[in-house]
Amino acid sequence: GGTEDERMENVSREAQLINEQPYALSFFPPENDGKVTCGMTLEGEGVQLTAFRPAADGNGYIARLFESSGNNRMAVLNVPLCNAAAFVSLKPYEAVTLRIDSNGRCSAADILA
Repeated sequence: GGTEDERMENVSREAQLINEQPYALSFFPPENDGKVTCGMTLEGEGVQLTAFRPAADGNGYIARLFESSGNNRMAVLNVPLCNAAAFVSLKPYEAVTLRIDSNGRCSAADILA
């Protein structure tokens, strides 16, 4: 239940929860004074990280973000592994592909797949 706006905000996430089988990742961080460091964080309501993989040329990573709620959104993708942060503006239902090189530079990527 809820208003139309509330439903549209959550429909993509709820559909993913219903339709995808759960899976577990094995993660055993090295000893670091009891602290766990994360590989990346994504800040921004209604924005999904739909892909993250090594770049085909071996220089950095490719990340794909998708705005799933039909609203203009801002998102921040932090990748401590590369000492990188990308500030992204997304239009309704827009997918944005980023290249994050090994020096921490982020740029839009011209990648089809």
